[in-house]
Amino acid sequence: MQSLGFKGKVDQGTADEIARLMKSSPAMANAGEQEEEHDDSNLAQYLTVVNSIIAAGSTRPYLLLLDGFIHSDECASLWKFDSRKKNIELQLTSIGGGEPSIFFYNSGVEIYIFGKLEREKLLKYNELFGANPESYPTEELDTLNKPLVRDIYEHRVGVVANTLKHVRPGRRGERWEPEVKTLDPFEIPGDHMGVKQMLSSLQPALEARARSAEALKKAIAGGTQAVEDQNVDS
Repeated sequence: MQSLGFKGKVDQGTADEIARLMKSSPAMANAGEQEEEHDDSNLAQYLTVVNSIIAAGSTRPYLLLLDGFIHSDECASLWKFDSRKKNIELQLTSIGGGEPSIFFYNSGVEIYIFGKLEREKLLKYNELFGANPESYPTEELDTLNKPLVRDIYEHRVGVVANTLKHVRPGRRGERWEPEVKTLDPFEIPGDHMGVKQMLSSLQPALEARARSAEALKKAIAGGTQAVEDQNVDS
């Protein structure tokens, strides 16, 4: 993962590494000659980026907050992974023979788009995820009505929103039912600043998320060493 943009920009070395990963990934290993030609598309590179982030971030605590997304560097993306699914790897899909896309429904990963966050706050949230994923500030990162990535195409990101629909009150009072609304897609500009920003934020986010676990390991190691020293003195 250190080759995937941690220097804050996507340089030639990063581009070469993305191409190498595309050729070596299981999804591409069985591809025919026609699909190999398609691998040069932006969509195939988006797929590699998404799968690389999934591979790095889909471990406990199964939450990851990154700066930016495929379509923009002026946003934040909250990645929620299904703990019941192992070795998540997305593939290019062509539903009904239509335009190829990266389809997220029932894939094991949900990506919600939020407004731009300061880097310090983004790292703080990731640190909270690592300490206790069940106690993070749900009000500030409430996913209700927020854009949820449904699919990624060559030049746009398809999004929906999980909302609550008011149902006429009955004998048991007011009722609300879940509803999914399709939103206008996000166009992907040609500068790809969102990809660069997202990749550059990945390593700091992972490090912040791991601080609690590292602190626990050090505490246990220190305590174990103290017990061993006490036994030696005895």
